[in-house]
Amino acid sequence: MQRPNLVIVRAGDRSLHPQWLGAEARNFDIVVSHDGRHHGRYLDQYDFFHACTGSKWEGITDFLQGKEACL
Repeated sequence: MQRPNLVIVRAGDRSLHPQWLGAEARNFDIVVSHDGRHHGRYLDQYDFFHACTGSKWEGITDFLQGKEACL
């Protein structure tokens, strides 16, 4: 199910974004652009996943350009 809004989060291995997913009336899909070392860490905690080391803006840019990963 697609929701009307999209949130892109650059998440390290200690990200707090999983707390956002418990809302019953969540009106956003979440993209986890992961820049940590443990890529399986957030399984089932995102609608879309992107693995990318580097800065926040490098990761977001690579995701928006359709790159699957930039490790």
